[in-house]
Amino acid sequence: MVRCAVGDRDGALKATREAADTYRKLSATRPDAFLSDLALSLNNLGNALSDVGDRAGALAAAREAVDIRQGS
Repeated sequence: MVRCAVGDRDGALKATREAADTYRKLSATRPDAFLSDLALSLNNLGNALSDVGDRAGALAAAREAVDIRQGS
């Protein structure tokens, strides 16, 4: 996350939320093509949430990513 490296944690969080939302929509119609990307985006979202101190949100995103990976 380049933005975190320069201190824009809120910008990084917004971008990672948008990516996860986009992959969530794409994976709803084509899970075979996009679930892996959704899991990666959720992992990134968890990292961004952790960076801003939202530990519960980070854990929820990480758990969702793990659930996706275990179901694949």
